[in-house]
Amino acid sequence: MFKINKMTLYSVSILSCLQDGKILSVPDITLKTLIPIPTVAKICKTLQKNGFIKSIRGPVGGYTLAKPLKNVNVAEIIETFEGPIKITNCILNNPSCNLSDSCARRLNWLKVNHLLTNALKQLSLADMASSKRCSDA
Repeated sequence: MFKINKMTLYSVSILSCLQDGKILSVPDITLKTLIPIPTVAKICKTLQKNGFIKSIRGPVGGYTLAKPLKNVNVAEIIETFEGPIKITNCILNNPSCNLSDSCARRLNWLKVNHLLTNALKQLSLADMASSKRCSDA
């Protein structure tokens, strides 16, 4: 089953809370998302390392978006936290499958994977954030 992990799901929630130029600390993000502080801190470090957010130092510091959510697509976030999008192991020429070279369906699975990846690339985080649940407190 194709399943997105919690870190990816949480990262979308965190990024959604930072929209509109907000600067939020890790505890502030936790209050808004109910994601535990250690998890928020870990995700923010990964998001910062990959250029999605930037840190602001100082007494009113925290994290803010490095680029607008409309310029970030869902595929980028998935790939940041989970690696390449693949619905089967043979997509990336996995040597553990001894049938990949002769599999008649491999090209069809590649097409499916390509369609899925393109669909995820068409969906921006601004689209995901539009159904807002992040509290304004």
